[in-house]
Amino acid sequence: TTLAKIVIEKSPQVIQPALYATTGLLAFRGGDPEMGRQLYERAASHSYTKRDRNVRILALWHLALEEVRARTDQADAAAARAERASKDSKLAEIVALRKRLELLKSELPQDRENR
Repeated sequence: TTLAKIVIEKSPQVIQPALYATTGLLAFRGGDPEMGRQLYERAASHSYTKRDRNVRILALWHLALEEVRARTDQADAAAARAERASKDSKLAEIVALRKRLELLKSELPQDRENR
């Protein structure tokens, strides 16, 4: 993961948030939600997001999706945070991401003891 961060930091700034988010997705799917969360947070707080708010919004939605998929105890908070961040957004992808999140929640067992 240190190597991934070095490679990302040497990449053009405009693509760094996407690289952090993608690496975060890989960490979540690889069973390391802590690292995945850190990388998504890095994507969402990257200096480029000050120029393009939509990048932050997308990172937060994708983080919420992975938190739900991984059934972490932070899933509900991540989803609420994504909703707040995108409240005034006109980004078309928000509707699709919201539907994906709700579908994912409905497909998972309601028992959350394993989180």
